[in-house]
Amino acid sequence: MAEPTQDTNQPIIGTHYFGFAKNDWPVGFLSSVDPQKALPDFQRISDMGFNTVVLVASWGDYEPAIGTYNQRAFDKMSAIVGAAEKIGLDVYIRMPYYWNLTQRDSIEDRQERIFLERTQWEAWNAFLVRMKTFADRHSAIKGFFGSWEDFLIIEEMFFDQHGRGVDLREAFEAQTGYKAKDIVRNGQNYEVFVSWFDDRILALHESIQRVLKNYSFEVRVDSDPKRVDGKLEWLGHEKMYKLHDAAPIAYWAPYYGATNTGQPLTADKALKSVDWLIAKLGTVLGDASHVWLDQMNIVDNTYGTDNNDYIAPQEMKAFLQGIAERIPSKFHGYALWTLKNYRHNVIADPLLLEPVGLYWTFNQARKSPDGGVIIPPGGYIEQTVRGTVTGTLSAPETSLKLDISSGTARAFFNQEELIHEADKDTPTTRMSVNTISSGGDLRIVNVGKKDLVIKSVALYGHEQGGDVFDQDMHPLQYYPYIVELNAKIRQNAAKSCSGFGRTLSPAFMAKGIFADNWTGNDFSLCFTGDDGRYEISFTVVNTIKDNSLIIRTDDQAIRFALKEGVENISLCKTMHPHDVIRFAVEKSFSPRNVDPSSEDERALSINFREVSVKKCDR
Repeated sequence: MAEPTQDTNQPIIGTHYFGFAKNDWPVGFLSSVDPQKALPDFQRISDMGFNTVVLVASWGDYEPAIGTYNQRAFDKMSAIVGAAEKIGLDVYIRMPYYWNLTQRDSIEDRQERIFLERTQWEAWNAFLVRMKTFADRHSAIKGFFGSWEDFLIIEEMFFDQHGRGVDLREAFEAQTGYKAKDIVRNGQNYEVFVSWFDDRILALHESIQRVLKNYSFEVRVDSDPKRVDGKLEWLGHEKMYKLHDAAPIAYWAPYYGATNTGQPLTADKALKSVDWLIAKLGTVLGDASHVWLDQMNIVDNTYGTDNNDYIAPQEMKAFLQGIAERIPSKFHGYALWTLKNYRHNVIADPLLLEPVGLYWTFNQARKSPDGGVIIPPGGYIEQTVRGTVTGTLSAPETSLKLDISSGTARAFFNQEELIHEADKDTPTTRMSVNTISSGGDLRIVNVGKKDLVIKSVALYGHEQGGDVFDQDMHPLQYYPYIVELNAKIRQNAAKSCSGFGRTLSPAFMAKGIFADNWTGNDFSLCFTGDDGRYEISFTVVNTIKDNSLIIRTDDQAIRFALKEGVENISLCKTMHPHDVIRFAVEKSFSPRNVDPSSEDERALSINFREVSVKKCDR
C-alpha cells in the first residue's frame, strides 16, 4: 500500500464506485457488481478527469458469519482494484461500511462491538489484518477511512427504550461516571453522551490505525442540537478532528448552514456554506488544505429530507466553478456522491451472476450462457431477504421488477402472491413496504408452458439521484459541469506549490502554519527554489513535555525528540522545485485548556519560528 495521496501535492478528484449496472448500489456493492465491467467503467471515469475512486467495504460481506470468510468477496474486490490499477486510478476504501445484504448475524450488534472494542474485537482485528495483506498487494490502494455515519446506529441503540444498547449504556456509565438514564437525547446532559461518542471514535481510529497505518476518518462537521428549558445550544464535534497521525476527512451537502425550508440556493449561498466548513476545520487544524471531502453531495434527495435546501439547477455550474477555485488551495480534493442515480434494491446478486447457493436457491433452474437464469415449467428460484435490510428501502412503498426475456412468471413473498402473471411487457409492480418489512422468502415460479428466462430481479424502494448519470448510465444535466470541474482542478494543481498559501521564506511556501506561527498537528512546506542539495534549518519552540516532530520527504521519515524550549533542527537534502516536506507533531494542546479565560480553542503543537536554506555539500 503506497503513501496516501492526500500527503502529496496532487489533489484528489474522485467519485464513489459501486458498479454501473441499473441495480448496483452501495449497500449491495459486492453482491451485485460485475468485476468484469470494472475496467470499462473505470476508463469512463478516468475519461471524465477523475483520478480516484472510493469503494466501500462492509465486514459482513467478507465474513458473513464470524469465522466464516467469503473468499468470493475478496476475489471480486481484488479484480476491481486491479482494474483501477490498470487505468491508473487511486483507490480509497471506506471501512467498516455499516450496511450490507449478506451478513447472517446482526449488523448493529457487530458495529456496537467494534465501537466498544469488545467481544468480537479479536475477529474484527483478524479481518483488519486480512485487509492489510490485501492492500499490500495493490499499489492503487492509497488508504482506508471510516465514517461517523457508520456508527449512527450507536446513538439509536443507546437511547432505545426497548432493550437494545445495554452494553453501550454500561460502558458509558463506567467511562463517564454518569447514569445513562440521566441523559436525555438532545436535552439534559446530552453533551456528556456527545463527548463520550467522540472520544470512542478517536480511540477506535487509533486502534484500527495500529493495523492499517494509512487509516483516517470522516469526521462529523455539523452540530447536534440541545434544548433545555427553551434554551437552544449547538454541540459541535471538533474534538473528533484531532485524529492520531492522520488528516481527517469531511463531507459536505447543500443544507449545511441553510435555513432548510426546502428552498433553492444560489451558487453564492452554497459556496458560503463550503467556506464555513473550511473555516470550521481550520479553527482546529490550522487550515483545511490537507483535508478532502469524501462525500460531496451536490444533489441530495435522501428520503425524508424534503425540507433541506438545495442548489438551484441553474446555479449548479457557477457553484462547481467556485468549488474548482477552492481545490487545492482551500482543501485537498473531493469525491462525488453520487455519479450514478441508483435504486435501493434489497436483492443480493440481482443479475444472477454469482455461484448457485450463495444468494439464490435454484429448483430445476440453470444459469443462462447469455446471462441470467433459465427456469423450466414448474421450476423456481428463491432468495431470503433479511428483515434487517428492508429498512434500507427508505420508502413507504416498494417495487418488484422482473426483467423477463421470455416466458411467464409468478412471484410470491412468504407464500403471499405479489405478481399473478408477468412477462417481458409487465410493468413494475408496486406494494406497501409493510408487505416485506419483516423479511422472508422471495420465490419466482415459472407458471407457463415454456422456459422462463429472467435477466435480473429488483425489489427496490427509494431512488437516489445525483443527476450526472441516470440508472442506465446515460449522461444527465450535470455531466458536463463535472467534467469541467475536474479539468479546472487539474489546471490548478499544475501551478507551482498549488495549495500553499503563505510565503515562509524565499525558498518555501507553507500551509498548516497559523499567522502567529503556531502549528496544528501537521503542516507542510513546498520548495520554491532551484534544483540542488541544501542544508535546511528549522527553529521551533516546543512547550509540551516528551513531544516529537516527524519530518517526511519522498524518500525518508525522520523523528526528532523535542525538549521543552527552543530547538534547532537541520537536515541536508537534494531538493527539486515543488518538492514537499511534511511535518507531524505528536502532541498538541488547546490554550483554552491551559487558561480557561482564553478564547483560543485551537489544537496547537509547536511555534515555528524560522526556516533557512543554504547550499550543502554533504
